[in-house]
Amino acid sequence: MTKLINYGSDELYDSSGSGEEYVPWCSDDSSLDTDKSCVTESKDLKSFLLKSFTDLSDEDGSLSAAEASVNVEDSKQTFTRGRSPTRKKKSDSKRKRQRCSSSNLTSEKLSKLKKISNSSSPSLKLAPVVVDENPPVGVIAPSTSGLSDGSPSVPAVCKNRSGSRMYNKKQYCLYCKKGFIKISRHLERAHYNKPDVAQAIAFPKGSKKRRLLLDHLRNRGNFAHNVEVLHTGSGNLVPRKLPGKVSQAENFLHCIFCQGLFTRKVLWRHIKTCKFKSNLENKTGKTRVQSLCAFAVPPPPGVKEEFWKVLNNMNKDEIFLTIKSETFILEYGEHLFNRLGHDGGKHEYIRQKMRELGRLLICSRKMTPLMTIEDHIMPKNFMHVVKAVKHLAGYSTETNTYKCPSLALKIGYSLTKIAQLAESRANVQG
Repeated sequence: MTKLINYGSDELYDSSGSGEEYVPWCSDDSSLDTDKSCVTESKDLKSFLLKSFTDLSDEDGSLSAAEASVNVEDSKQTFTRGRSPTRKKKSDSKRKRQRCSSSNLTSEKLSKLKKISNSSSPSLKLAPVVVDENPPVGVIAPSTSGLSDGSPSVPAVCKNRSGSRMYNKKQYCLYCKKGFIKISRHLERAHYNKPDVAQAIAFPKGSKKRRLLLDHLRNRGNFAHNVEVLHTGSGNLVPRKLPGKVSQAENFLHCIFCQGLFTRKVLWRHIKTCKFKSNLENKTGKTRVQSLCAFAVPPPPGVKEEFWKVLNNMNKDEIFLTIKSETFILEYGEHLFNRLGHDGGKHEYIRQKMRELGRLLICSRKMTPLMTIEDHIMPKNFMHVVKAVKHLAGYSTETNTYKCPSLALKIGYSLTKIAQLAESRANVQG
């Protein structure tokens, strides 16, 4: 329609055909033909897919008739002008399952179907199937950076993608030593014949006494699991409340009354309101809560319980953790306890001698390649020991003096005694 017509001409009012094809200006003029063509193309595509699925099922026999059936009528949509196409809702759950199962095809069947479509009809091609090799996980895994591998730790609370908490914490059974999410239900169904469980479930559900007894059984089971993890040196501890991030086991202590695991910072607050604390324990004055609760964990194998109490009265710091992990320092402290332990006034002296060796070991790990006390008594490492002792005693090269000269002498005597203990043990073991 490129011919120009003058406004004054009579051709504007001529109703005869011009011989040119009419091209609609808006989408409404062409919607009817488009709708018909879409429905026709949809029917052709569905019929072709139905034929292809039937050929595949006849070929390998792996596809059933229910999987290969494609309901053409369900795919028809009602096209209305000015409205979005709507689909009729199907209430039949069986038909939904059939449609879902037909979409779960293997890569081999899809490749066969694609070959058939390319060979039979070049205009109809299947869309490429994109397989996500790393699908998004619904759980956000907490970061474990900064923790040494294999050491006991406390896991963080798990959250999903929306940020809400996932209640998947496992409580350990006192009798079968396994973890369960619903520990109360497990105790009631599997261990109802145990005296403590029978006493707890005898009370009605929802009562305070029943909840208190079940909480005590839960704490005892978790305490037994935590003690085993601490003795083996690997695994996850089960606290009373999960922290926001993965934490080290040294930041937690068990309550001496309820045996629950709490952080050191909030342990004193829990002790004040612990439901299992007897009335005799409510005394005035200050209480060293962390030293008191350190007795809740039994001593390691080979360590006397009396000496373990003396050791746990020490301040809980880096030096204390170093002493607990060093065998020769514990052996030296037990040797002093056997000689002087009968006198209560000497307990502080025993802790002081052990802390001196702990400070030396920390200093040696920072400055020298020495990692254990056993390395300090080897003749080839003598110069490394001298360097660490000088730094610890505050030696000044300018004035050639020590800030604390007595400390160097005390450490020398302690290392001499440890060397004698190591020699005696070697003679006994042969």
